[in-house]
Amino acid sequence: MRAKLHRKAYKHKTSYIIGEMIVEALVKANDHVTFEGIDGKQLKLHETIHAIRAFSNLTDDIINLILCSPKKELSEPANLLRNTISRKLYKFVAEKQPKFNTELQAFNRITTALIAQFIPSSVSVTTNDLVIQRVRLDYGMQAHNPVLNVRLYSKYDLNTAKDEEIKMFLPERFNEELIRIYSKKTDDYSCGIIKDAFEKALVSNDEIFIRSCKAYIVFFIEMKYKCYNKDSVLAQKDFCDLAEFKWHELIDELLEQQPLLADVLLAVSLPTSKIGNTKSVQRLILVISAVFGMLINTGYQELSLQLVSSKDNRNDFSFALVI
Repeated sequence: MRAKLHRKAYKHKTSYIIGEMIVEALVKANDHVTFEGIDGKQLKLHETIHAIRAFSNLTDDIINLILCSPKKELSEPANLLRNTISRKLYKFVAEKQPKFNTELQAFNRITTALIAQFIPSSVSVTTNDLVIQRVRLDYGMQAHNPVLNVRLYSKYDLNTAKDEEIKMFLPERFNEELIRIYSKKTDDYSCGIIKDAFEKALVSNDEIFIRSCKAYIVFFIEMKYKCYNKDSVLAQKDFCDLAEFKWHELIDELLEQQPLLADVLLAVSLPTSKIGNTKSVQRLILVISAVFGMLINTGYQELSLQLVSSKDNRNDFSFALVI
């Protein structure tokens, strides 16, 4: 029931975009709507969280306040809110399942950059016209089977049920990830261009990430490092078996055991040029390892890694860590 509610209501494509447009309106109105705080100080919307008096006045009435305001600065957010009320929403373009279920922080940024590359320069569509949503659906235990934690009783076996009794109603997978894209331009031509670019971007994103992971794994074996887990698929292989590796299995393991490293790999693979090829990535492995070590040593689990490339020298890279 929980999964059905999320799929049909909470994470429905229309419910999401309404919320996204309301948030966009509030962000645009942030600097132009104030609330009185301590000692009469006027606070912006985002500043009210630091003053309980101002925050207690921040209710759903903020919507009507923006809609009825005579300020010219609030005309744009007011129009956004009117569009949500009249159901003039950003147009849903496409929905796809990525090859890998990940929570990589770099995913949206790189996907947006890839989409921009596949949009013809003759078309007046920019990344500002795009809204990307990542949806995760599961049964409350991510990829794990929740039925295994349910006690099943009978006269002869008090705790377990036979496989044939369970498999009749269980899905093959217990989690699902969807990537949705919306367009602020609602004409059919623009939406068609965006849909085509989106589909090409997802394929390219998967290929780039696979190449990056392969390059890291090759380097990993060449340097004779030991894997973190002795039961790991990687630990059971030798360099001579590299051609027969089940890459998807290895990459899934990398995503599960080292998600932060996977984020670094994906960020490094930002396709600003031909950096997606294996040799280019191998040259950057030492940099990747150094950055990954720095991330681990900071003790922060949620970090945004940005890759900045020089416009004059495509092989000159620097990293910016944002906490």
